Amino acid sequence: MTKDLADEASIALGVKTQETVLRSLVVGVLIGALMGFVNSYGYAVTGYIVAEISLVVVPIIARLLLGSKAEPQEIFLASVAAFGVSFSTVITSGMVITFFLTSNIYQIFYRANDFPQWLYSDVAICLPNIFVCQWPYTYIALAALSLTGVGFAYMFRHIFLDKLNLPYPIGIASALMSQIVTTVRTSRIILLSILAGILLQLGFLVLPTGSVDLTPLFAEKGLGVLVKLSLDVTMLLIALIIPPRISGSIGSGSIITSLFLLPLGASLALYPVRPGASSDELLNASSWYLASLVFGSVIPLLLAILKSIRTPLVYLVRTINESARSLSLMILLFMGLLGLLVLAYFRSDSPGLWFILFGLILVLIIIPLLIIITSWGAGEAGTVSQAFYPSSTVYMYVTGFRGFAPYVYLDHYLGVPMPSALSAASLQILRGSRILGVSPLTALTIFSLSYLLGSLITIYYGALLISIYGNDPSKMPLDRWIPYTIWSLTIYRGELDPWQTLPGAAVGVITATMLLLANRFLGQALSPIPFVIGLTLPSDLGVLFILGSFIRWLVSRFGAVAEKQFVMLVSSALAGAGIAIVIYTFGSISGLF
Repeated sequence: MTKDLADEASIALGVKTQETVLRSLVVGVLIGALMGFVNSYGYAVTGYIVAEISLVVVPIIARLLLGSKAEPQEIFLASVAAFGVSFSTVITSGMVITFFLTSNIYQIFYRANDFPQWLYSDVAICLPNIFVCQWPYTYIALAALSLTGVGFAYMFRHIFLDKLNLPYPIGIASALMSQIVTTVRTSRIILLSILAGILLQLGFLVLPTGSVDLTPLFAEKGLGVLVKLSLDVTMLLIALIIPPRISGSIGSGSIITSLFLLPLGASLALYPVRPGASSDELLNASSWYLASLVFGSVIPLLLAILKSIRTPLVYLVRTINESARSLSLMILLFMGLLGLLVLAYFRSDSPGLWFILFGLILVLIIIPLLIIITSWGAGEAGTVSQAFYPSSTVYMYVTGFRGFAPYVYLDHYLGVPMPSALSAASLQILRGSRILGVSPLTALTIFSLSYLLGSLITIYYGALLISIYGNDPSKMPLDRWIPYTIWSLTIYRGELDPWQTLPGAAVGVITATMLLLANRFLGQALSPIPFVIGLTLPSDLGVLFILGSFIRWLVSRFGAVAEKQFVMLVSSALAGAGIAIVIYTFGSISGLF
């Protein structure tokens, strides 16, 4: 219990008054409202929600708003508040936009009008008060239940931060950024970097950007080789922030998938390759194979992690037995997970005993394991995205779950709740709070409150973006999500053969096992969990991560001071790229772009 006392005693070196905390919270929520809009639209523009990385970006803006006299702890708490609002987009606006597209695809492909009203209905009849419709309550309720991830992070903090000593690079970078910006006497260099990010991102949004897709050349010969080159400003900047070994591992996973694992699946007839298929079409055709691949690769990783985590888990059990408060918290967390199952059960019209049986295994075993492996991955790679989530999809499909409700309420990948993502984000915050001497309870309370407030704000962002842009791909290019939504609908409707998962899972098991063995006998060349994250990324993003890894490594050769300055400049540019998305959005509304 010594560490608990140490955590509680670390109440802020510079945060001494409630007024300071309140000031940080207000400033953070204002910044988060901006970042939430950026992430909501960025979801459509880039195809990826970059909320995870905003914890590093926000200190730059917080320093400008709080002034030069702000302490690092005050800047960090403002960043945590902004992070909470921004992170809510993962569950609210991002998912609203996804199911808006899904409902359109459903009507086009199946010529049916029975899309669940509790999931999405015409947004035009909901505005200005979207809560007159059913679907907002679904997202808000599941956003609240996802906060169980924050509780798990608090329970597991000594395991991941102390026993395993995982770095959580985003949390470290945020704490360092909060310190660095207070030493900058002039804001000129920060403002110039932000301006550079704005101009660079605007250039790629406004001007036609070229890309090279050689995939059709291989597809003509029946080969599932995916070779595509393009530039995504946001992803490149993220790759520059992440430690080089991690970026290199993510990029390597992507390249190996594109050049070897996808062709292997095609040669084994595990997915069809249409002659002349583009990279997007190839990814669509191989969706189930890739999901099975990730499912299989997670198994050896999980076994390796459970072997390493056995002693810390014994420590956790002992702590729970010794502390009534810890036991009560753990019971409350599992009640939250059971709440997901109860909601799914009744939304599915009480489907029977099998639903409860396999659902209990899902919420009491599989989801907690996903929380552990996702939190572990965040500790190594910083950003996890949704790399491990198809594991729950495969389990649910093989055990016979069908329809919208069970997947929407229970599945990490095709559904709304993401306690794993919130657990990983919370551990990033806890790592940063350790460095700056901020109470973990203070930091997580601010994050949770701002996240709940943000979910009410950002769900409006999703509705507004749909209302403004609708189906116009030139303004909100959701076409990149069409393969994902088509695949989702085939899962909901049970139109795939469950046995198709086995060969892909076997390939995943072999791939991850070979990587673990290579690392054991040849040295830790690649980090396993970031490598698996890379399995889910197309080759163009893999190249960007490898490029970012090389540049970051090159900068590190000039010393720690140069590397810190580089991270500050890149983070400022990333903030500018986010601002550019806001400018582009309002410029599009007014007809400037």
